[in-house]
Amino acid sequence: MTLGDYSGMNRKSTIILIGAGVLCVILLAIAFGGGANSDPDVRYNYETEISHGFKSLSGYEVKPDSGNVFVIVTIHAYNDKASSISLSPLTWAWKAQAVNKEYSVSFHTYSHPLYDDGDLLKGGHTRFALVFEIPANAATYSIVEKFNWTFENIKRDTSIIV
Repeated sequence: MTLGDYSGMNRKSTIILIGAGVLCVILLAIAFGGGANSDPDVRYNYETEISHGFKSLSGYEVKPDSGNVFVIVTIHAYNDKASSISLSPLTWAWKAQAVNKEYSVSFHTYSHPLYDDGDLLKGGHTRFALVFEIPANAATYSIVEKFNWTFENIKRDTSIIV
């Protein structure tokens, strides 16, 4: 076997390996992503409200910093298929955008009466809240929905009443 024959086999093997790798990625995406048209594992809808404060679960008044307001996002979620889905703000890693900036979940989320970081089990439904703190002078804001550390197919369902 000459060196030229060996490098030709190498090239052919490389192409086969790359093709097999691409096929594996596609199959994994279908298996974990559920496909583009499949029914979601978890459905949710949400509503937002601007607030100048709220009463915590333990009864004390929670206020935003001076010059800010809270955006309270109330989420109603149904777990139709997944064995469980975390309700933690680390999984529901949403952001609020206002005044050309992006804001992470406020630590005040943890004192909101609808705060929940448990797991929603298959067949269950719940309401929980995320709290953001944005400048009071923001004329508009939007919510950016992002999920971390989950393979579940999570989709917004606007037919759900929050």
